[in-house]
Amino acid sequence: MNIPMDAAIPLAWVLIIGIATAIVHIGFAIAVLSDAEFLWKHLRRRTFFVGPNFWAFATLVGGVAVVALYWAIHHSTLRLQSAPKAEPEAPGAKPSASGNP
Repeated sequence: MNIPMDAAIPLAWVLIIGIATAIVHIGFAIAVLSDAEFLWKHLRRRTFFVGPNFWAFATLVGGVAVVALYWAIHHSTLRLQSAPKAEPEAPGAKPSASGNP
């Protein structure tokens, strides 16, 4: 393959940036996988929507954007801390019209 020397420098930068991006994606994927496993093993919290392996694969493909989404869902204050509790019924209250107590 004959590549002119003036095109070799931009090609080198493309390769360097591509390799750096791949390293970042792989590193984040490993971190997301280990965090998801930590959530289950130590806190007994499952990941939302999909399992840890799929989150890691999505991070390989999507990179930093998927990591930000993972963090927002699992670690930010937007995350639901506990399930909402139903209000206790007053004694002698009639059932609602929808049939739900």
